[in-house]
Amino acid sequence: MIGRIGVGALALFATGCLTYGREAGTETVSESEAITRVEIDIDAGDVSIATARNTPGARGAVDSRWSDAAPEVLHYVSDGVLHVIGRCDALAIACRTDVTLEVAADVSVGAQTAMGDIDISGVTGDVDAGTEDGDIALHDIRGTLFVESGSGAIAGDQLAGTIVDARTRSGDVELEVTGAPQRIVARTDAGDVNLLVPAGAYRIQADAPTGDLVLGETVRDDATAQAVIVADTRNGDVRIEGGSVARQPAEPKGGGEGQRAR
Repeated sequence: MIGRIGVGALALFATGCLTYGREAGTETVSESEAITRVEIDIDAGDVSIATARNTPGARGAVDSRWSDAAPEVLHYVSDGVLHVIGRCDALAIACRTDVTLEVAADVSVGAQTAMGDIDISGVTGDVDAGTEDGDIALHDIRGTLFVESGSGAIAGDQLAGTIVDARTRSGDVELEVTGAPQRIVARTDAGDVNLLVPAGAYRIQADAPTGDLVLGETVRDDATAQAVIVADTRNGDVRIEGGSVARQPAEPKGGGEGQRAR
């Protein structure tokens, strides 16, 4: 099934879409066949993906807003992959495409937007997502995770994949990692890095040249450990805590509990 929104599509929202234009259109997504992966590629707009029971396929909506030229929107399934594409005219003054989906828990996700937030929760497959300008929120992800923002905060909890990799050029990175991680990467050029990881030994590569760099008491830096943590910021603090529930960050050495990373 292929859905499109054209220039003459749907409704006018003269007062409700001032930021991104006077016109709006909605395309419903309803795929009953089994989906193994979701691929989203939009020029501008937010992406929200959650899971739903008894949903082998996908359901949701693609909401577009524009002023002078409607975006071209397509959604279709090919070889078990749901593709959602949103393209704005290069000369468009205001244009965006927001994607909201409910999918089966066992799908993998690829999502890219040039300008917008990304929110993904509940999937057990791998996740690869990025935005040039926007925040990324993650909840209960059990597969391998790679996310990146050009400018925006990254926050995630209940991240159970063996690889968790989160990077932003501007913004905080705050992650709760569970399970048995093999590699955790949390990097920002400007912002704080806060990690809550399973207690134990890690090969830790951490740096905070302008701020505090602190390890909690139950996280040990061990050059022989198999699991790796890479955590750094050029302008901000790095704190790594160990445990299964969120706690207050450890205090820097000299200010209370906690050990300074080597």
